[in-house]
Amino acid sequence: FNWGSMICVMLGGVVLSVLFPTFSKMQSDRQRIKKAYLQVLEYVSFVGILVNMGLLAVSKDFLFFVLGRGTEKWLPALISLRILCVYGIFRLLLEPVGSVILAMGKTGPLLRAQIIMAAVELVLLYPALHFFGIEGVAVAVTVSYVLAFAALFPLLRKELGLSLVQWVAPVLPAVGSAIIAV
Repeated sequence: FNWGSMICVMLGGVVLSVLFPTFSKMQSDRQRIKKAYLQVLEYVSFVGILVNMGLLAVSKDFLFFVLGRGTEKWLPALISLRILCVYGIFRLLLEPVGSVILAMGKTGPLLRAQIIMAAVELVLLYPALHFFGIEGVAVAVTVSYVLAFAALFPLLRKELGLSLVQWVAPVLPAVGSAIIAV
């Protein structure tokens, strides 16, 4: 889990700590927030998607050589690590949304999204673990983040006039670069 979300934690400490105050200063200018958010999304996704896709590509060797120090000790975690690399991408794309929504003073939808995320994880956790093992838990956590974004996107569409195409546009170059790199 730590390796799949490591880039989120690193970027969160650097980038996301300045986003909320910056977006707060722009709170009355929704078009300016939209433009800044899409620019942040482009830069964050470029770094984060590239790192997580890179880790996904070398995950077996990473577990064998880095974590296992030449042993197969960590190889049973391979599928989980790969799933959590995808989770890391979704989490990375969701992180800046919180700063935007808080800066606009819309804490209710953010709380609802967090509740949805927690509820999905709580409901799916035991069945996922029981029937699918640790890989199922990794999928459950990933699904909860995707659903949280799905719950927040209508607010971005309403408040910022953001379409799905406009949101995907800054992410596509990062995906393309990561695919080429991998």
